[in-house]
Amino acid sequence: MWKIFRKVKTPIGGALWAGPQVNQPVGMALRATKGDENLARAHVSLWYMDAADCGQVAQLGIAEGEVFDRAPHGFLSVLLLTLTLSCALAADSSGGLLAAAAKGETTLVQTLIQAGASVEAADKNGRTPLMLAAQHGHVDTVRALLAAGANPDARDKQGLTAFGLALLNPIGRDDREAVLKLLPQHPRFSLAVVAGWSPARLVSSCFQRREQSIQQFGLMRPDESLLRELQAFATSSGKGLAHLVHADAKAMEPLQPDPVDDADAIVTLEIEPGAACSGGTADSLTFAIDVKAFRARDGVPLLQKTLGGGLKGMRAQTVENAAQYKPVYAAWIKAQAGPIYWAVVEALLKSAP
Repeated sequence: MWKIFRKVKTPIGGALWAGPQVNQPVGMALRATKGDENLARAHVSLWYMDAADCGQVAQLGIAEGEVFDRAPHGFLSVLLLTLTLSCALAADSSGGLLAAAAKGETTLVQTLIQAGASVEAADKNGRTPLMLAAQHGHVDTVRALLAAGANPDARDKQGLTAFGLALLNPIGRDDREAVLKLLPQHPRFSLAVVAGWSPARLVSSCFQRREQSIQQFGLMRPDESLLRELQAFATSSGKGLAHLVHADAKAMEPLQPDPVDDADAIVTLEIEPGAACSGGTADSLTFAIDVKAFRARDGVPLLQKTLGGGLKGMRAQTVENAAQYKPVYAAWIKAQAGPIYWAVVEALLKSAP
């Protein structure tokens, strides 16, 4: 965005246009040209671009039409220096605003904004002062930035708004809940969830045949248990961000959800229990859940993630008899409800609207 400077008197008569961010470089230009009658007669309008566009200094022009009778010696060099320093100060003020917002220095934030720093300046991650203040839980700073016109719907490079960052990636211990109340709330997401399980990793057991292990796990109704835990978490700890409008337990059937027209996303959850005889005296149990989410209106993939799986994050435990299967798997299922919920909510927040 182009901005115009206010007109100021020169020490030798005449006038220049100067903005709050460039008083110092304009002063340097005036001292460098003091006594030059040509400059005294010139009414020069300097225009400048926001810090993000300062690489285009060469495109900056004289707005009032090159009104010099004769160009003074060295004037163009002085003008270029003025513009270059102006951009440097603009960039510095934007960086200072980002730092002040992250630290919750509300008075400094207001001062920098009044001096012309852009409230939509962004760091290398695409995060604006409002995003940083919200993420760090600085209530007063968030309020000041909103009052100054900061855009709460702006998104960082990951697709998160200030609300999303404060909710999902908070830093520090300041008042996150109060910050969230100041920011626009997203309408509650509606989820259609389909859950099932696969026996592929139930390889063997020291205590029973593989078929018996599959039957035993099926009797636990793990897909139904996971849906109940997910619904309970959404109701009790989900901050009202999402709710289940459909919950379908498929057991070992293929996870092919039916089309829906009343949900924002379709979520499939495939439970993968594992069991293998270890040393002939104990079974090693493992557990993972493959989570996938798709936008309901067009089937666009939003999320594909394995929870509790992988060599580093695999849940594993050794049991000494088959009767210990149920409590171990039940505990693992319950523990994954929260991570599933937040993974889906994050994917939806990044993809909205």
